[in-house]
Amino acid sequence: MSEDKKRIILKDWSVTQLSPYSPPEMGVCLSGKAYGHPRYADGEEIHTSRVVKSDKNIVTTYSGSVYELDEPDQKFVEYCKRVGSHVPTKYDPIRWVDSD
Repeated sequence: MSEDKKRIILKDWSVTQLSPYSPPEMGVCLSGKAYGHPRYADGEEIHTSRVVKSDKNIVTTYSGSVYELDEPDQKFVEYCKRVGSHVPTKYDPIRWVDSD
């Protein structure tokens, strides 16, 4: 990663879609509190563009932003437990499912 493109920390994050009407094949986005974002105040709630790559807790979005995922939102964690989905943690945040 270049020095001029720093990671943005995303805390209390959850997985979302672009809009409630987005089909699943459009991918997922994240929402959460951003720290170190060049356009937003620290702690401001943001919604990312579509996630295109993840490596452990480092996520790259369609816009090219790179986020370091901190702890997920507790309501999101509880939701994942309730529906039997992968329960995200800081060190195992996102699991990709192949569509094949």
